Amino acid sequence: MQERNFWTEELSKWLESQKEEEDLGKFFAGQETLAEETRQAGSKELRTIIDTGQIEDYKILEELGQGADARIYKARKDGLDYIIKVPLTDGESKTRLKNEMDISIKIKWLTPKKMENGWRQTPHIIQMHDCRKGDLTFAVLELLEKQIERTYKKTGKTIALAVPDNAANQGQHSTRVALYAWDTLHALEFMHSMDIAHRDVKHQNAMATHRNGKLASVLFDLGTAVDLTHEEAIRTAKITGTPAYLPKKTVMDFWKYHSNGGFYSSCPLNRTKLILKRGDYGALAHSIVHLLTGIPPYSISNVDGEPTSVFDTCDTNIGFINTILNYPGDPINYDSIRAQMHGDMFAKVVERLLDPLIASRTELDGVRLLLEEGMNMEGLFTKYRE
Repeated sequence: MQERNFWTEELSKWLESQKEEEDLGKFFAGQETLAEETRQAGSKELRTIIDTGQIEDYKILEELGQGADARIYKARKDGLDYIIKVPLTDGESKTRLKNEMDISIKIKWLTPKKMENGWRQTPHIIQMHDCRKGDLTFAVLELLEKQIERTYKKTGKTIALAVPDNAANQGQHSTRVALYAWDTLHALEFMHSMDIAHRDVKHQNAMATHRNGKLASVLFDLGTAVDLTHEEAIRTAKITGTPAYLPKKTVMDFWKYHSNGGFYSSCPLNRTKLILKRGDYGALAHSIVHLLTGIPPYSISNVDGEPTSVFDTCDTNIGFINTILNYPGDPINYDSIRAQMHGDMFAKVVERLLDPLIASRTELDGVRLLLEEGMNMEGLFTKYRE
């Protein structure tokens, strides 16, 4: 096993070789606690909405929330309601939103072909109805039905599947977690079959909702997704994701192939694609753990014996990477998983999702079988494949 200071020394050596240390910030996107760009002036799209109450011919009804790169509104046009997503700034935020539009268009274009090739139902991925890339840049997405909520018995708090209360250290019901795992697994396989990697998989990027009269978990936020058929985009790919959901092995793979041109510029192209796809499944495993137990991976016990994230003290991109590389042992506490309802089954699911061979159809089928047999609830899971 490597000494804990090995990665620190390697990181320091690399930083010394760079002209500007802040460049490392470009290698770690999609982290909600890092919002360096939001210090800039708001985007033209935000100013338009604030000043006029609409954007082009979409009337803004209410603000729904804000992420690291975009603000979300509920809007109406011709009597129909939608989600409007606009960039926070005129810089990188806008670039990511344009990327999300391109990825959404590719998925919509290729879906009919995939439905003719073994898929009996489209996996749950948020749909884009309209977009703009001109003077104003924004995406028009489907408005998902009211998300399913549950109330914690101990605290009395009502929370949503997509946003668990970390402080409570109490996870979601196993049925909800199994549904999230099932639907997200199929959504990722569907995207990967189109040569698209999501790169920021987490339960906060999924919405518990009703689709076609049935409970479903819908995957969204494609802003940091990458088209794996675009070699230049792959070669210059940066570390992207949320630290708690990045498996240590994935970050080590990133670091192994780092260079001035990008983390994959010296890595064989086919291996790069495999690393990125495997990273999506690993992130799903980590988010399952957090959603089920209420405790995020990479946690340690504080002075009161309560679990706390090792990232709580990180305030730089370098700090996040260094903390992951130097984390001692396994970032996942399997004992906490097994202590939950259906815990033994979920522990096996997590182990399989973190297996280096997970990108194969055989391994994915194995995970699905574990979920079906472990939950043993007829009608819980949507059948996607023949």
